[in-house]
Amino acid sequence: MNVFPFSTPVHAGSEQPPGFSRRNVRQTLLAWLGVGLFFLLGSLMHTPSLRAAPAPQEPPPPPQAILPGQYVFAEMTAGTSTRYVVDLPEAGTYLVTPVEEAEVPVFDLLATDATGTEIYSAPLANAELAAEAGPLTLEFTANQDGLLAFVVLGPMGALSPDPAQPNVLTAGSFYAENEPDGPRYGTLVIPATDYPQEVLLYVGVDEGTSWQITVDGGALGTFQLNTAQENLLRFWSQGGEYPLALTPEDSPGSRLLVVPFLGGPPPAVPLDTPLAAEVRAGTSEALYQISLDSIYTVLTATLDAPGDSWNLTLLDRLVDGAVNAGGSGQLTLTELLPGTYYLWVQAPTAVDSAQPFTLTVTGAAGDPIPRLENQAAAPGEFAEGEEQHTYWLSVPQAGSLITLSLQVESPDVNYTIQAGLQPGAPLWRGEDDAPLRFVAPRPGTYLVDVLSNGTPGPYTLLAEVADPVVALDPAAPTWDQIGPGETAFYRLTVDAPDQLLTVILVGNPAAELDLAVTWVDPDTGQLQTASSTGEGSVEVVSQSRTVPGIYQVAVQAGAVGGPYLLMVRLEDPSLLGSQWAIEATASSQYGETSYSATQATGAPDTPVPGDFPTAWAPENPDDGLQTLELRYAHPVFPTAIRIYETYNPGAVVAVEAYNGEADEWVTLWSGQDPSQEAPAAFSPPITPTDFATDRLRLTLDTDVVPGWNEIDAVQLIGRP
Repeated sequence: MNVFPFSTPVHAGSEQPPGFSRRNVRQTLLAWLGVGLFFLLGSLMHTPSLRAAPAPQEPPPPPQAILPGQYVFAEMTAGTSTRYVVDLPEAGTYLVTPVEEAEVPVFDLLATDATGTEIYSAPLANAELAAEAGPLTLEFTANQDGLLAFVVLGPMGALSPDPAQPNVLTAGSFYAENEPDGPRYGTLVIPATDYPQEVLLYVGVDEGTSWQITVDGGALGTFQLNTAQENLLRFWSQGGEYPLALTPEDSPGSRLLVVPFLGGPPPAVPLDTPLAAEVRAGTSEALYQISLDSIYTVLTATLDAPGDSWNLTLLDRLVDGAVNAGGSGQLTLTELLPGTYYLWVQAPTAVDSAQPFTLTVTGAAGDPIPRLENQAAAPGEFAEGEEQHTYWLSVPQAGSLITLSLQVESPDVNYTIQAGLQPGAPLWRGEDDAPLRFVAPRPGTYLVDVLSNGTPGPYTLLAEVADPVVALDPAAPTWDQIGPGETAFYRLTVDAPDQLLTVILVGNPAAELDLAVTWVDPDTGQLQTASSTGEGSVEVVSQSRTVPGIYQVAVQAGAVGGPYLLMVRLEDPSLLGSQWAIEATASSQYGETSYSATQATGAPDTPVPGDFPTAWAPENPDDGLQTLELRYAHPVFPTAIRIYETYNPGAVVAVEAYNGEADEWVTLWSGQDPSQEAPAAFSPPITPTDFATDRLRLTLDTDVVPGWNEIDAVQLIGRP
């Protein structure tokens, strides 16, 4: 069913037609929200008992933080109150609206801005709040027992007709347009959260109108929706910026409304108690969270679902996490660290009606491990004979700078801090009384140990998780400055294995600088270090076989600091052996010298695209299949080919390599050359060979692209 939830044509965007006003948009949305939001979101809510409002207490608990666009619900009893705070990104008129129309007389709403000024006090209806940017506190009081369910929306969204200049659509914003005349483009911005949450992108159009909606989720994948089938595009996210494209498949119709909602934190699964839940109609999955405060030697999750093809996955992050284990029906994990984990229940296909299931999580826990909160002091004390205290620290982002420091009362005490990713396997160890600092190679749980070294006494441990440090860019030098005795940290992302890594440090001649690169070996779990500590301020560190991950790069100054630059090179060794042809022949050529096959030897020398005699051209245009054969100085196992096309590109249909031992040509690639504009450097994906070659043959179908098809050079890249 295709529901368009308003009847008045509206438009909201960066360009506004004459007579447009935000007030009209709000009135239109209010008319829709009063009757339609329960239809849209009511079926999306989790079991209310999983998120009950807290009982009254003195003093009242702090307000719960929510996000714009997040649908919120809580069971409340008559006479109780609950508070929420939402950080508004900009000033404007916001809507606080109940999900279900029948709830309007049940709750009172008191809204106050960042200064404590009361800006709304009335029964909860479709409340319009003129608010400044900053925190907005919402206090709800129940007049009778009921389910509080509401969402906060604001006029912050815009889309663009130009794909090269997309506008921004944030969660909780809306975009409404009258008479759209073509595709619309934007960047969907979802705020970063410690937890995964469902993004619900509502797209309303005229009934019978078909729009194709595409969200590029990057590492999460691509998500698509056709409004001819449904209006809600769902995907999970922990925050990010996602390119969004809305394309009408035929007539765009007279109306377009786009509203991104957020599902909020996943509900919790109690340990050792079966949870009865369901996969909602129209969906195929449900997500729940588990919080562990100790190391679980064994943790078992069991799914009782109506079918054998249901899947259960436990993970600590949607992407780039350390834990991701899947199975059918039951999962068993060992030595699971403290932290928050997520259980993903997946049906084989989207269900037509709600499908119930039971989820049971049991396990054997060790002694609880205290959690280190960011920038919060944790006091401790060693008794006589105690050797070690262990804490756990949650790090939300890879590349964050971690600082662990100890304060002790006696100068005679010499405690040690160490940290790691697994029990009993510390990777980083502090020295003397200095704080322990390192760049987190991945998000997740870190274990922090304090060692007594045989001395009892009190201490205070402080953990600081800072924002990710500066990322080094292999494409450009990084300039910086350092003071005497200081250490500067950087992060380097290595995406592919077996690369050649070189880090070069060049400082002021008077400076005393050292360079160190560290990373975690995924095979051994050990910390690896490569360093250069020579005299002066010029240092080089190299690593011949990289592993994917986040590398820490540290620059340390001695008695003299100063300005410096860092240069990083990441090179694929299979791409280092590049060479240009030294001989060439062709099935035909336009001239004996100009436009001849010889013009395709050597490096490119046609300075601008066009019909120039410094490139090879067949004798005649549009003359069927033509070949260009090239010889190189050194035989290699080909890893890449680059074809420099300078006039009427796109005619290459095959690339072959000559196998001398077998005396045969072997196809490396065949297909359609996508090049459309000159100059083009076409590098087709090639099939690896089991032989080295020094000869290539290109085949062109000159009938594919009208006119002379000219090639300036062909680069052969490979390993000896």
